[in-house]
Amino acid sequence: MVEEKVVVENVSKRFGRTVAVDGISFKVMKGEFLTLLGPSGCGKTTTLRLVAGFYKPDKGNIIIDGKVMNDIPVYKRNIGIVFQNYALFPHMTVFENVAFGLRMRKTPEDEVRRRVKTMLETVGLAGMEERYPRQLSGGQQQRVALARALVIEPDVLLLDEPLSNLDLKLRLQMRKEIRRIQKRLGITAIYVTHDQGEALSMSDRVAVMNQGKIIQIGSPTEIYEKPVDSFVADFIGEANLIDGRVEMVEGERVGVRVGDTLLETTADHLRLKKGDEVFVVARPERIRPSREGIEAVVEDAEFLGQVRRYYLRLTGLDATIKMDLVNYVGEEINVGQKIRLNLGRFAVVKKDGG
Repeated sequence: MVEEKVVVENVSKRFGRTVAVDGISFKVMKGEFLTLLGPSGCGKTTTLRLVAGFYKPDKGNIIIDGKVMNDIPVYKRNIGIVFQNYALFPHMTVFENVAFGLRMRKTPEDEVRRRVKTMLETVGLAGMEERYPRQLSGGQQQRVALARALVIEPDVLLLDEPLSNLDLKLRLQMRKEIRRIQKRLGITAIYVTHDQGEALSMSDRVAVMNQGKIIQIGSPTEIYEKPVDSFVADFIGEANLIDGRVEMVEGERVGVRVGDTLLETTADHLRLKKGDEVFVVARPERIRPSREGIEAVVEDAEFLGQVRRYYLRLTGLDATIKMDLVNYVGEEINVGQKIRLNLGRFAVVKKDGG
């Protein structure tokens, strides 16, 4: 049986009149990588700081290893934290930065040297012990911050948008590196980001937050394929939200009328009934020209490198959608042309989010 490492139980936090976190609950299992994902101001960093102990919940409990931690200060929680700005000590060498937490715990010096050496090898910084932060690249500084958080062998690793200051190429590289190290050490991690790509590529599960609440929690595939409402559908990746009405429900099968076309899909995670107003969630990369399907007129086209993006006005509907084609070898598509579309695999969400 997998052990519950962190439990956030009906937790709320206010700052004056502002409700930052509004009665959220979730569990993180031992060795799991959970990401809190959402727009700025949604409550994800406040939630992380509640777990860390920087804030005390107004209501509810923070539980780690079965113990309620609400009144336990930060320095008494065995938690490793990687901040957005790394927070390295500029006057200390790489070795001294990584050793800091161990020395604060009065760890014997021979063990400090052994553990720091091993951790620097783990994060790929062996041989850089005597350098100062100013002598390191952004990616190397990020690795030092990660090593400092991990060397104390924390119960939980918390990461607050640690890649936001890096350029795109380095961000992609460090995504893989953080996940590799987390898996190798088997550590429980909670990661905060507003970047959907990071969340989908790194996580075991993703908790999508908005306005202080958790809207949906599940695997990256579940979040992407089966959003519970239009906010999640629109926030995760790119999505076309097309007006529709449910005409048929038979078990898991649902028939949705879009214009003069009836589309069928499965929506077993929703409680839909005939007559419900819904959005059809169609991903641009899954839409293809077809001999049958929804009729549209090509309004514009863009070349985006590997992708050719088309903007299409759906006939009879007040909607323009996007279609992305990669290595398309079919008939040429021109602006002003009428075509029919196959939406591919799509999802359905209620307009009221219910």
